[in-house]
Amino acid sequence: MADQAFPVRLTGIWTQFGDKVIHRDLDLDVGPGEVVALVGGSGSGKTTLLRHMMGLTEPARGTVEIFGEQIQSSRFLRQRHLRERWGVLFQFGALFSALSVLENIMVPLHERGGMTLGEMRDIAYLKLAQVGLNPTDADKRPSELSGGMVKRAALARAIVLDPELLFLDEPTSGLDPVAASEFVELILSMRHLLRLAAVVVTHEIFRLEPMIDRVAVLADQRLIANGPLEAVRQVDHPFIHQYFQTDRTSAT
Repeated sequence: MADQAFPVRLTGIWTQFGDKVIHRDLDLDVGPGEVVALVGGSGSGKTTLLRHMMGLTEPARGTVEIFGEQIQSSRFLRQRHLRERWGVLFQFGALFSALSVLENIMVPLHERGGMTLGEMRDIAYLKLAQVGLNPTDADKRPSELSGGMVKRAALARAIVLDPELLFLDEPTSGLDPVAASEFVELILSMRHLLRLAAVVVTHEIFRLEPMIDRVAVLADQRLIANGPLEAVRQVDHPFIHQYFQTDRTSAT
């Protein structure tokens, strides 16, 4: 089946703002259970491409398919069945400050509906435990959490519907090396538990190396490389030389 073959398929993507072209005839697939890292310099359109995948914006030309179905921002509200098949981890967690941790995790369950409050709380506590937070953290507000705990709570919310696909925007940003390593291990365990595919936007590729199957590099309005990390590092392109040298230096 098409949706089993490609959780994400981008074909002929052109993104343009006025006269400025961001993506030019770009193709990208993400296979089942595959984790693809999307890297590129500032202004290369990494987050814009992620927003296309989530149906928040549309390219000027080309198609975006999620699980074999074309997704469009104009049909976003009618494609709830698709949105429930993916989860999103935003760069800074994007937790609701007025809600407790448990209430934040329950938000997607409320939106889906069809469950009692007790059932939603039980699921939220289960996800809380899966991401390594304690039951005593459930009633805390986001302002009471460390940066690592915010990321864990946000991940719990992202997986509360047991998605098949995750979109991760700079998942290790703002974390110290130890917390970043622990968080990568957590995402790896969630990947194996839920058999997740994932698209990861990052500028810290070496921190995420253990969880990545493939790296797609954006530059010059296109993908200049797309493959395993070691193969991508060998591509002869000025941006790749600069990016991987800088990233390896910052990771040490």
